[in-house]
This record gives sequence, C-alpha cells and structure tokens, in this order.
Amino acid sequence: MFIRVEAVRPQWTNQTYINSLNAGNKLLFYSSMFAIFWNLGILLDQLFRNADVRNIINQLVGRLDDGFTAQLRDNVMNNIQSLYLLAQTAPGASCKSLGIRGGIALRKVISSVKATNNCNISFFGYDQPNWYNISYGFMEGLYNQKLQNCPKCASFATNVQGVNRGYVYIVEVRDTWINKDAILKQSIFIILASLTSIFLMFFDFYINLDRVFQDETIMSIPNTIVTMLSDPLNQPIVQTNFKAKMNTITVLAATIPGADCKSLGYRLGAIVRFIFGVSYPI
Repeated sequence: MFIRVEAVRPQWTNQTYINSLNAGNKLLFYSSMFAIFWNLGILLDQLFRNADVRNIINQLVGRLDDGFTAQLRDNVMNNIQSLYLLAQTAPGASCKSLGIRGGIALRKVISSVKATNNCNISFFGYDQPNWYNISYGFMEGLYNQKLQNCPKCASFATNVQGVNRGYVYIVEVRDTWINKDAILKQSIFIILASLTSIFLMFFDFYINLDRVFQDETIMSIPNTIVTMLSDPLNQPIVQTNFKAKMNTITVLAATIPGADCKSLGYRLGAIVRFIFGVSYPI
C-alpha cells in the first residue's frame, strides 16, 4: 500500500500538476487516489478498533517507573535460557519467525512490570507535543555528539507529530469516507467535491509520512537493524558493540523511569546507536 502511494508521489505531491487538470481528469485522479487511501483508512480503522492491539500498546507505554529496572532484571534472569535460545535462533530466521521471536522475548521481559512514567504518550489520540518531543529526542540520540541546535531533529519531529495528527483525524472522521459505494453513487460534481475533501484529509497524513520515507539516512537505520539481526555474520558485531558500551547502555536503561518524552526518546536513540553501530551524520 505504501509502495503504491510512493510510486505515484510525483503526481499527488505536485499541487501545480493537480491544479492543471480539467474536471474530468481531476475526477479520475482523485478516484484513483481514493482507492489507495481508502485501503489505508480501513487498516487504520481496524487497528484503532482492535481491543487487543490497544491493550498491548497501552500496557507497554505504562510500565516505566522506579521499579522498572529491578523487575526487568528479574524477568531477564528468570527467562535467561529462553531468551538466549531465542537470540541464538534469530540469525537466519524468516521475517515472520523473527517477529515471533521478538514478540515472545518482549512478553517474557516485560511480564508483570507494572508502572507509570512521565511520558504518557498516546498512540490512539491527538498527542502532538509528546510525539514531537520523543521523536526529537530519538533523533538527537542517533548523533555521535550532543548538539546545541538540531534542525534535522526538529524537522523529523515535526513530520512525526504530523503523522499522529493525520491518522487520528482519519479515524475520527471515518463516516465521511468509510462507505465507498455511497460516495461513488453521488452526482459527478458532488463526487468531485467529496473526493477532493477526502484527498486533502489523507494528504495531511501521507505527506508527513512521505517526508520521513524520503530521508534515506533515517530509512537506512531500520534496514541496518533488520540486516544485523537476521544475518548470522553480523551477530558478533552486535555482541561486541553491546559489550563495549554495556555500562553506558545500562545507565541509559536504568534512567528511563521518570524520564520525560524527549529524554526517553534520546535514551532509546542512543541505545540503538550503541548496539547496532548506526548514527545520523552531522
């Protein structure tokens, strides 16, 4: 779905091109984009309405108080053999198997860790300030040195908070786009007006997501992480990186409880940088 949208980005990101279309071609353009956006909207709507998904995410967010570190350590020690086996069998695993291993490991590590934190970020509601701060901090943590001013961090954070605003709004006004048949059965002029409104609604979400995707350096980071986790040849590198920065990583993890969103984002970014050797260039 994202690939389909990115494939035609020269058209939907070019307002001059859209304005140059006559009414008939605009109708065709908006209709084709609506077909793509509608599928995205359905996925977002299903995600928001899935009680199990909401429960899992809310539990993960609310488990970082002062007892976090001790309980986390106990969980790791009690499940050390299982975690070691999961880690040992991760290299060479398929994407589905790798995801299963990650889910099992996460469940074992955070099980029974119940807590509160100072970054009460919302995944299912408007929460642009917290999304901005955690994204800014994460980006800052990917740099090898502390920056006094970070325009790229601000740009990345602005895009991420725009994604939050966009997808929440799409689900919030679902009644305006969810019934595809009702929209397409209207008169031509009403259809054009409806599709234009729906396009602008989804555009606000997609344009911010697109700006993140267009940053090749940022997108190379998850690709590198997946490669290092799935390729057995990279396992020694990850182990060496972890051992070399073990004390620093421990301090960062231990100070997560009580951290605000920006500080939490920084710690997560720095931990990723230390373990996987990825960084954002100055």
